[in-house]
Formats: sequence, structure tokens, C-alpha cells
Amino acid sequence: MADVAANGTAATASEQEPVAAAPAPPAEKLKRLPRPDEAEYTAKFDKLNSQINAMNARLGEIKEALDAFHDKRKSGSGEQVELRNKLNDEKARAIPSTPDLATGNDV
Repeated sequence: MADVAANGTAATASEQEPVAAAPAPPAEKLKRLPRPDEAEYTAKFDKLNSQINAMNARLGEIKEALDAFHDKRKSGSGEQVELRNKLNDEKARAIPSTPDLATGNDV
């Protein structure tokens, strides 16, 4: 695709702006960065890792509490279990058994 000049016509190679030359290398050699301190890195890593472990332990406690709550709701008290069983028995008696169409037997 040809470049289009401001007046809408294609510009020739002689009319295009020259490409800028690569920058000259620096006069003095760049200094190397010092090597990072291993002990400082390890100390920061250990501190952050201990914070993460503490938060994960707290998450575990919260999950256990939620699981205990949900388990308690499912099982309920002795009275609730007894009433639930009676309700299920009544439902089973109220709904007549339906015949299995494949065999003709009651299910």
C-alpha cells in the first residue's frame, strides 16, 4: 500500500522522509547492577509465606465451621429427624406405587 501525501496523491520514494539513523552507542560502558541480597530475599519470602499460611489456616477454620453448620442443618435434632421420617412414610403411603411399563410389575 502506497503512502498518501496530504493532498491525497501517492508520494514517491524521493518525497518520503528519511528513516532516522540508529542511536550511537554510549560513550562510557554501562555499569552492572549489584547482585540482589539472598538473605534479604529469603527473609521477605519467609515473612510473606508465614502470612499466607496463617490466612490459609484461618480459611480452614471457617470452612470447618460452615461444614459443621450445614451438617447440623441436614441432620437436625432428634425430633426433627423423627418428624422427617414420619413425613416421608406418609408421602410413600399417599403416593400409590406405579406399575413398571416394561415388565407390568409394581415398582
